[in-house]
Amino acid sequence: MSGYKNQLGAFCPPEKVFINLDYLSTLEENDIFSGLGEIIKVHLISGDNDFSILEKNYDQIINDYSYLRSFIYQSLTIKKKIVEFDEFDKKYRHILNYGHTFGHAIESYTNNKIPHGIAVTIGMDIANYISFNKRYISKSVFERVSNTLRKNIPYQSLDFGNHTKMIKFIKGDKKYDGSRLNVILCKGIGNIFVDKMKVNKMLFDLIDEYTAKYYSTKTL
Repeated sequence: MSGYKNQLGAFCPPEKVFINLDYLSTLEENDIFSGLGEIIKVHLISGDNDFSILEKNYDQIINDYSYLRSFIYQSLTIKKKIVEFDEFDKKYRHILNYGHTFGHAIESYTNNKIPHGIAVTIGMDIANYISFNKRYISKSVFERVSNTLRKNIPYQSLDFGNHTKMIKFIKGDKKYDGSRLNVILCKGIGNIFVDKMKVNKMLFDLIDEYTAKYYSTKTL
């Protein structure tokens, strides 16, 4: 279905995973940011120790891809533990959707001008902004995490103000049950959880507030 993602899928664990750092030199910068978005995601899910290491090394990583080897390996290790605990995505594995509900909507909203991993990075920052406004996290936690996330968002302007358009994509998400949205929010680094939200004006006001605060609002 045009504009929608992850409507069908299959569970098929890999037998092996190969990491080829030479491949990174063939990618555009946005592809690197995209991959880093997913790396940041699992390090935030893992906890303060893993995120702190990534946080301290982010600037080196973006300037020297050789630093990525250990972070790619650690990302796979973190994800492996989560998947093995809940192989068939019954409950706990849902935390891997952190940033994805808003991220998928952003991809569709921009007709994929914002690629997946960067959209997920924006989605995590929005989810954390909502978490801060719901008093799940403190302002200091939000700003600490946002500082790293926004380094990974290579845009000066963002605008998702067409609410009719955004509603269409959010309600098309598999995590929308017809009345509420199952969204992954944050109670702290390493404390990512599933919450329920209404898709209403309050939600879109928070998204607008976030973009107005951190970006100029020009249509992408």
